[in-house]
Amino acid sequence: MQSAFDTSFVCLLGVVHVFAGHLHRNAGGSYHGMPVTTTTALGAQLGDDVPGLRIVKVWEEKVEQAFYSLDNLPTTVDL
Repeated sequence: MQSAFDTSFVCLLGVVHVFAGHLHRNAGGSYHGMPVTTTTALGAQLGDDVPGLRIVKVWEEKVEQAFYSLDNLPTTVDL
């Protein structure tokens, strides 16, 4: 039986990091060696996280990501 998240399949597609949201808190880890990052919701929080968003930059050779609270959003994003 195939799992809901088959890393062998997504690796063939070139996926190197999975990002998700709406967990109501920030969290990170890995699933079968693939990095997984969740970003908190903009509304109600669970725990001590503050509302915010994550900016993800994807290049051929790397993935960069950073979380920003709503009080600390950048005015520009360099690509």
